Amino acid sequence: MTTLDFDENELRTAFARIPEMGKAELHFEVNPDEYTIAVTFKTGTQETKIIKQKAKTELESD
Repeated sequence: MTTLDFDENELRTAFARIPEMGKAELHFEVNPDEYTIAVTFKTGTQETKIIKQKAKTELESD
């Protein structure tokens, strides 16, 4: 199994953009061809996307 760690500060920054009384959607996308995982935070008209990528050689050796 392979895991990708998201930087705590990246996630805090994204969550800080969510208005206190608002509502947010979280979308997770996995792209096995590009070895990426993306998390998108959507609040109204604002969108923040954080993408992490892992090298193919790292994935194959796990």
